[in-house]
Amino acid sequence: MSWFGWAVLIPITVAGLSVFSLGFCIFRDIKGTATTWSRLYRESKNIAPGGFTMADVPTIKGMGFMYMLMGAMFVFGPAWTVFTSAR
Repeated sequence: MSWFGWAVLIPITVAGLSVFSLGFCIFRDIKGTATTWSRLYRESKNIAPGGFTMADVPTIKGMGFMYMLMGAMFVFGPAWTVFTSAR
């Protein structure tokens, strides 16, 4: 693979790892990430703490899981393309 291939693959892989890490922190609610996002959304929209909103903690955790999937695709998609492409 040429230097250009690596110059493209490395930043995309780092971005994928970053998105995956963010999704993991949200999905596992590490240091209250999902809880904080839900609370901040409720406060910004003037919704009572017990009021219904689509930005409740389980929904935000689901969003974190989707971020994990996107990050995995960022990592494995370009790597698969680069390593299996015929030259």
